[in-house]
Amino acid sequence: MNRLRYLLTAALLALAACDKMPENGPLDGQWQLMEIATRQSSADDAYSLREPQKDKRIYWCFQLRLLCLRSATGNLNGLSYETMGRFRFTGDSLAVTELYVHFRSRDSLVTDPRTTMFEPFGIAGCADTFRVERLDGRQMVLRSTSRRLTFRKF
Repeated sequence: MNRLRYLLTAALLALAACDKMPENGPLDGQWQLMEIATRQSSADDAYSLREPQKDKRIYWCFQLRLLCLRSATGNLNGLSYETMGRFRFTGDSLAVTELYVHFRSRDSLVTDPRTTMFEPFGIAGCADTFRVERLDGRQMVLRSTSRRLTFRKF
C-alpha cells in the first residue's frame, strides 16, 4: 500500500514538473484590448480621444518571451489575422521589441519603424515601449508616449 502511494506521488510530481511556470507573473495569459485612448497633442497630459475596442475582439497573448497579437473579427494589419512578436517585461515597463507578420508557411519580420499596420493593436511602428500603469489578475493598463491601452484578462 505504501509503495503504491509513493509511486502515485512520484507520478504526480513528474507530471507537474513538465509544465512551464509563468515567467512573467500576472502578465502571462490572454488579454482583450478594451479601449485605446489617444492624446490630442504631445503637450496635452490627458487622453481625450477614447475609442472602444471590445467589439473588434483584439487579443494580446503572453507566454514566456512570445507575444501573439490576434484579431478574431478581421484582417487588421492588411496581411494576416495573427502577428507574433518578442517582448521584454520588467514589472513596470513592457517593450515590444520585434513583430513578425504570420503567414501560413513563414513569419516575416517587420523592420519599417514608420509602419501603421499595428496601430489597430495599439502599437506605433514596428516596436513600442509602454509603462505599466496597472496589472493584476483582471485588468492591465499600458501607457506609451501617445496612447493608453486598457485590457481585460480573458
